[in-house]
Amino acid sequence: MSDLGKEYRIAGVTVRKVQEQYLHNVPPSFLFPTAGSEEIKAIESRLSAVDMEEGRDALVVSIHSWLCQDARSRHPHRYGFG
Repeated sequence: MSDLGKEYRIAGVTVRKVQEQYLHNVPPSFLFPTAGSEEIKAIESRLSAVDMEEGRDALVVSIHSWLCQDARSRHPHRYGFG
């Protein structure tokens, strides 16, 4: 089930993040295969609590898309990023 998030208006376009699901217990090496443990440690302090599992040893990855609608159009467009 998707969750419609906060709505943003940018230059005549309405943009809304549609949360699809979260992947839990993703090892950092999955997203950063060439990064060594020192490089992972260097970015860890910039990750919020929702980005990492409780033990801070695995990532939580957001799977979402963006719903964009131009003010001139009745039909929204869905972009699958994230």
